[in-house]
Amino acid sequence: MEKKFSTNALEICSRCLSYEVNGWVSDKWKEMDEETKKQIAEELKSIKLKSGECIVCKNNLISDGTPERILRILEENKTPNRIKKEFIELFFVNREIESEKNEKEESNREDISV
Repeated sequence: MEKKFSTNALEICSRCLSYEVNGWVSDKWKEMDEETKKQIAEELKSIKLKSGECIVCKNNLISDGTPERILRILEENKTPNRIKKEFIELFFVNREIESEKNEKEESNREDISV
C-alpha cells in the first residue's frame, strides 16, 4: 500500500520565521523573480499569529498559515520545483496520514495471526 503524507507547517513564531525565510530568500536571490521576492516580503510584514509554542525560541505565539501562503506565492509565480521543494523541506513537516498508518498496522496484525 502506498504511503500518504500530510504536510504541515512547522510551529514557528513570526520573528524566527521572518529571520529564517529572509535568510532562505537571500540564498535564492538570483533564482527568484522580483515579483516573488516582493510578495514574500509583504507576506512577512503581515504575519498572523495563533497560540502554540515556537520550536526555535519557545515563544507562545506561532505564525498562522504564513508558510502555506508563501508556498502559494511560489506556486503562483511559477517558481522552479527545486526551489519549492527546498522551501517545503525547510518550513514544513511531513506526517504519515494516521488512517493509512492504522490500515497498515491492521494488515500486519492479520498477516501475523494467520
